[in-house]
Amino acid sequence: MRLVGVCACALVALSILAPAAQAVVSTGAYGNTARFDRLTRQKTQSGLVFLGWNQGRRWGSKYEFFLNRLGETPHIALQPEDRGRTLTPSAIALGKGDAHLFGLAQAIADSGKPAIIWPLGEMNTA
Repeated sequence: MRLVGVCACALVALSILAPAAQAVVSTGAYGNTARFDRLTRQKTQSGLVFLGWNQGRRWGSKYEFFLNRLGETPHIALQPEDRGRTLTPSAIALGKGDAHLFGLAQAIADSGKPAIIWPLGEMNTA
């Protein structure tokens, strides 16, 4: 009887701990996601990229390049810098960056994937 109790406890413990080994990272991992998965024993569904304003539309690789390489749920952090000039939040609110936002939204819709958008990340100098 005692052996049955020990086995039951072991099965309960395994059912609780097993999902932790298969945990899914819901936000983007920046850099080498395969290495991150190996070190943490998790499955990253989202790579992270920092895009400058209009990057993917007027300069750099196209939006599709990033969306195709960032996993099942691309994580895109939008930066207000556009090749030497910075778009202010008030300029964005007044529609100055709408072409970039519409272009990115259309590319995400065309990809058929959900995406995480992080607009205007942390305001620090690091």
